[in-house]
Amino acid sequence: MSDLTSLSGQISATLDVNDQTTLKETVGDINSRWTMITGAASRRQKSLCDSITMWNDFQVCTSHY
Repeated sequence: MSDLTSLSGQISATLDVNDQTTLKETVGDINSRWTMITGAASRRQKSLCDSITMWNDFQVCTSHY
C-alpha cells in the first residue's frame, strides 16, 4: 500500500487539478478498502486460531477415554 501511495504522489505532480483530485479520491478509496480487508482477514485468522485451539483441547480431553 505504501508503494501505491508513493507512486500516486509522484504521478500526481504531472496531472491537472481534476485528475489529481480523482487520483487522490481513488487512492483514498483503495486505502479504505485495504484497511477493511486486512481487518477482516485478521479477525478471520483469530477465529481460525481459536477454532484450532478448541479442536486441540477437545482431542486432548477425548484421548483420556
